[in-house]
Amino acid sequence: MPLEASDVIAIHQLYAAYNMAADRGDGKAFGGCFAADGVFDMGTMRAKGFDALAEFAAGIPASAPGCRHIATNVLVEGEGDLANGQAYLMLLDTHASPTVIVMTGQYHDRLVRSVDGWRFSERRFSPDEAKS
Repeated sequence: MPLEASDVIAIHQLYAAYNMAADRGDGKAFGGCFAADGVFDMGTMRAKGFDALAEFAAGIPASAPGCRHIATNVLVEGEGDLANGQAYLMLLDTHASPTVIVMTGQYHDRLVRSVDGWRFSERRFSPDEAKS
């Protein structure tokens, strides 16, 4: 049975909660966006499980101060308690004047419905290649 509209809305809210947690470096909220054994893979870095995910998120503001995650073109499809999603990321430096795009790329996600709602079971980020 395809996802219902309420599931798609809940997943979009998860994407927003993830971005806000990353921007604040809120490790608990960031880790809470993932299933208990959830994985985040950036190619150069991989974190699995709540503690590793929370530790990663706590370091984001130090490595990218003043940055804001913007996920656009969120696409979700699935059935039952499983879904696949993708979104385009623009990481903005909001302290620069004018605002500068620091990084762009694509999220590829697997999501699972849990007792706490939809969570990422696997999130992979592929940065766009720099063009000269």
